[in-house]
Amino acid sequence: MLSQPTISATPPNDPGLDQSALFALGMEQIRALSGSVWSDHNTHDPGVTILELATYALTDLTYRANFPLEDLLATSSNNTANMAGQFFTPRQVLHNRAWTEADYRKLIIDLPDVKNAWLRPHRLQYVADPVKGLLRHHDTAVPLAAWERFVELRGLYDVVLEFADDFEVAKRAQVIAAVRELLNANRSLGQDFVNVSEIEIERYSLCAEIELEPTADPTETAARVLFEVDQYLAPTVLNYDLETMRNRRHEDGTPYTLAEIFAGPRLKNGFIDDRELADAQPRTEIRLSDVISIIMDLPGVLAVRDIVINALRTDTPDGKPKPVEAADKWRLAVATGKQPRLHESVWRLVFYKRNLPTPPQRAQVSAAWLEMKKRVKKRVETEHDEDVAIPQGRFRDVSRYHSFQHHFPAVFGVSNAGLPSTADNRRRAQALQLKAYLLFFDQMMANFFAQMANARELFSRDPAKAATYFTQVVASFRDYKDVYPPFADEGVFVKELASLLEDEPSALARRNRFLDHLLARFAEDFQDYVRFLNAGTGTDAAQQAIQVKCDFLNDIGQQTQGSERGLAYNHALVDASDLWNSANVSGLERRLAKLLGIQNITRRDLSGDDSEAGEGMFLIENILLRPSAGEAFLPVCPDPSCAECFDDDPYSYRLQIILPEYSARFKDMEFRRFVEETIRFEVPAHLLPKICWVDVDTMKTVESAYRAWLEARPKGPGEDRRKALADLLEALSGAKNIYPPQKLHGCDDETKPPFILNRNALGDQPPS
Repeated sequence: MLSQPTISATPPNDPGLDQSALFALGMEQIRALSGSVWSDHNTHDPGVTILELATYALTDLTYRANFPLEDLLATSSNNTANMAGQFFTPRQVLHNRAWTEADYRKLIIDLPDVKNAWLRPHRLQYVADPVKGLLRHHDTAVPLAAWERFVELRGLYDVVLEFADDFEVAKRAQVIAAVRELLNANRSLGQDFVNVSEIEIERYSLCAEIELEPTADPTETAARVLFEVDQYLAPTVLNYDLETMRNRRHEDGTPYTLAEIFAGPRLKNGFIDDRELADAQPRTEIRLSDVISIIMDLPGVLAVRDIVINALRTDTPDGKPKPVEAADKWRLAVATGKQPRLHESVWRLVFYKRNLPTPPQRAQVSAAWLEMKKRVKKRVETEHDEDVAIPQGRFRDVSRYHSFQHHFPAVFGVSNAGLPSTADNRRRAQALQLKAYLLFFDQMMANFFAQMANARELFSRDPAKAATYFTQVVASFRDYKDVYPPFADEGVFVKELASLLEDEPSALARRNRFLDHLLARFAEDFQDYVRFLNAGTGTDAAQQAIQVKCDFLNDIGQQTQGSERGLAYNHALVDASDLWNSANVSGLERRLAKLLGIQNITRRDLSGDDSEAGEGMFLIENILLRPSAGEAFLPVCPDPSCAECFDDDPYSYRLQIILPEYSARFKDMEFRRFVEETIRFEVPAHLLPKICWVDVDTMKTVESAYRAWLEARPKGPGEDRRKALADLLEALSGAKNIYPPQKLHGCDDETKPPFILNRNALGDQPPS
């Protein structure tokens, strides 16, 4: 059924769909250009007829250009796969690796058998001596000197878990191991997790007398009372499917956006509301008024006659829990670091219907309460791996073009009717001349149709795609081969036509601009790096830039670039293949490799190759170098006269980045400066990087010591680890920046390059 059964007489809003308006615009241009040379603008004039038909053809172009974008991008076959290859879904690009406390809590809660989790700062103190520039472990038996002070490391955390209600104690070690594995796989740079423990539960009893409606079920109501009050004491962090999250609202009534819904780490079991997560903290006090309000909201409850909640002592002589009367029954304080919960068996509920006692069946209540807990656990552990589908569109074949010459009156001799058999050669030549003239208009419009049909190619992430202007042969009018130059293969001829639209340098330049547009949508910029590709000029540089940009865009869909920028390497993997000659490196290293064009970012020996293949880096987190008893400390600079500005913490949020100064591109000081600027720009703002360019011999020392430390660290304290840490600290302290040597010369000698601090080294040897 037609949605609009009549054709409106009102002109369309888009002038491109209004042939009369287009014709009027054309006539204005003709009058302005022709002046007195051509004054006969009546409809019988052939030029006016051509304008009428050309503007009519343009309405079809405008009509197709207004197709939904998904229709313009659709393909005739394998459209679903093609769309998936062309676009990213919200689940692919909007999630990020764990970064905040809330992110880590979501990841842990998403695990089976975990009801809630919290991060707590781990306290680790050293003692700093500003006079000697030394750190030492805090020994309570050794008093601090007047000039010494405590140094508390930052970036260390303990994780406290609350297990699910029906948790099996035998699985405790298994769950904690799974949590540790998850944390290490999602650890952020400059951070580490020390302890994983279970929160201590403080049990409470509930006694209440409640008035019910006559139709209320006492057993079901009692189970619901116990369940809801227990949820108030220790709420379950619920998860939701995508539809539910899109229907939720902020406090101001605005709906959640997709960016807000998909923010945070990718979870298996749906989405967690940030507001509910923030509210699910261990309760510091229990307010009886809140409990009464919860019970009154339950179906079938008319009134709460009396109610009391008491903490339970478990250290009684007979081992039975005993209620402890609170000083203030309306506000019960909960001990710090404990989670309040109702006791499964120490409760008493008395119901009344019309003032007659109606006791619930205790065993049935306990069973119903347990079933409610199981239903909640099943819900939060049910997978919801949902995403927003990419619009598929409908293939419209917008490139199909029908020459507007078919609409000319037969007297012009250009339509399919052709010329009469009595037409002489002169008349036939005139008709061909007109066809050739009209082909300019045909070809332009056909090219526009081809451009729309290839819109998907303009934003392709395939580096092999270079063309940005598209064309086609207009073969829909009679005798078209007599108008075009002779050609045997239409495909070859189309390429020849395309070469007239853009040459290779222009195509590569435009292709780079399209990729820059896509990168800008992810707030990325490759302009500075492109300047260093073959001095920023030439076809090779442009093509190489396309390859680098496409690789980066493709990696965004795999969440290995922006979302993993702050991800650290997994130091819990202890197999040799996971530590050396391994891709187990930080997300920052992988991102820098893409931004700088480093082909191989695996952790490996860097001292044996000075080519681009030998480019790489070692990123060392100082927080992972913190010593156990008897192990060496990182050095600090002594400053006896400045106790306030003494930098006494070389561990917290510090990175060391070691690079080979001898690699081919890294010998260029301009490129080295660009590398340093890129590193400082990309390192998360709370981290302080130390960048060091070393020679081959120093690199050998560092990589040997670093490899030995990586292998010894997971083994725990011992002689091997002590020696490995001492050797690594010695190697790092001996790593100094290497600059190309340059002699000093007079300022008036302009033929020699200047000596620049932090870019040259004073020496007699010529730059290598």
